[in-house]
Amino acid sequence: MKLSHIAMVGWHMFDIEDIAVEGDIGILGENRSGKSTILDLLQVILTGASSTFYRLNSTAGDNGGLKSKSRRTVHGYCLGVLGEGDPKRDSSLTYVSMSFRDPAGVRPPLTIGLALQASRNETVEIPLGRFVAVGEVLTTDDYLEKRDVGLYPIAWDDFRVAMTARLGADGFINHRERAIDFVREYMRRLVPSMPAGEKHAAAMLKAIVNAMTLPTGLSATEFVRNFIIADHPIRIAELRNSIETYRSVDRAIAEMKQRLAELKVIAEHIDAFRQASDQEALETWTQKRARWLSSLSRHREIKRTIVATEARLKVRDEDVEDVRQRIEEIEFVISNTQALLAAKRAGSGLDAKEKRAQSRTAGCRNRSGDPETPGPRQTLRAHRHHCRHRPRRSGEGPAPRNCCHEAPGSRRTGRTDFGRSGAGRFRSTGAAARGGA
Repeated sequence: MKLSHIAMVGWHMFDIEDIAVEGDIGILGENRSGKSTILDLLQVILTGASSTFYRLNSTAGDNGGLKSKSRRTVHGYCLGVLGEGDPKRDSSLTYVSMSFRDPAGVRPPLTIGLALQASRNETVEIPLGRFVAVGEVLTTDDYLEKRDVGLYPIAWDDFRVAMTARLGADGFINHRERAIDFVREYMRRLVPSMPAGEKHAAAMLKAIVNAMTLPTGLSATEFVRNFIIADHPIRIAELRNSIETYRSVDRAIAEMKQRLAELKVIAEHIDAFRQASDQEALETWTQKRARWLSSLSRHREIKRTIVATEARLKVRDEDVEDVRQRIEEIEFVISNTQALLAAKRAGSGLDAKEKRAQSRTAGCRNRSGDPETPGPRQTLRAHRHHCRHRPRRSGEGPAPRNCCHEAPGSRRTGRTDFGRSGAGRFRSTGAAARGGA
């Protein structure tokens, strides 16, 4: 990519200026003709108006030494300050740009530029935009708008919106905040083979500024120191602070080593304690394991005893069940036997005789007029009295001596004794007593 166009709006004494560039060029002219103005313009554009990198050329009245500081400033260039006189402009909106083309026509054209605002009431300029326009060669016509009284720089916001609509968001890139990002952006497009890191961008800017401000009459040593070797001045205060920092670090390292040795001793004690604790825990575990095994053995023995007991209980349950079944069978036989006995009693008339005897006994008790139940002795006397003294029917013989409950024709072979106690005890002997039972 080669430089093809330079555009200036409100830069120093140039209100509106387009410079077409083709091939190799040289800037020639008398003193105070503007040669340094154009060279400083290129510096300011390429460095993104960063005072960290640019070094403006001395004016014709300066001594021109390498270490001398130029009285020129970007703020003065924007307002058009010439010497010690009043500025040409009280305020300014300055647009400056450089455009590049690819001679082979492979890559699209590229324009890099700045939009700067300066005022007489301020001491420094304000960068409004550091832009890269891809695919267009911008001229002063793009930075101006026509009004009733003439041409004026277009407002930055209007210019940015118009360029974004014209080139797209990827075709118009603005890096207002950091100049180094602006430099890295155009480096990636102008020299894609070169790394675009911050260090490489700073090295490239230093080489460009040195080339544009190279003084004459330098010795070989001065040339090497100022343009070959990187500038790294020794700062005594920072060096002393660094040495003190290193000493503090040294003391801290020694202290840490001492603490490390103490920590190693503590670690040895901790390791010994840990081993003792592990041994104690192992012994405790062994004892508990032995108790557990003993308990397990007892548990198994008790389980075997329980199983044997359950087997014996099962056998007993079976025996009990057999006995219960036998009892049920016996009860069944008894019940059948009782039924047969009841049938035989009913057939032989024994039940009827017992009922007649009970009714007679009840009749005797009712005649006596005794409301209470008589005792055995009273009952027997009353019964005998009734049997002996009842009225005789015609044709009946004398009253029998035996009781009416004695079977007719039977012989009295037993006797009845009553004791002296009022309760009495009835004792019967012989066939009559057995028959009463």
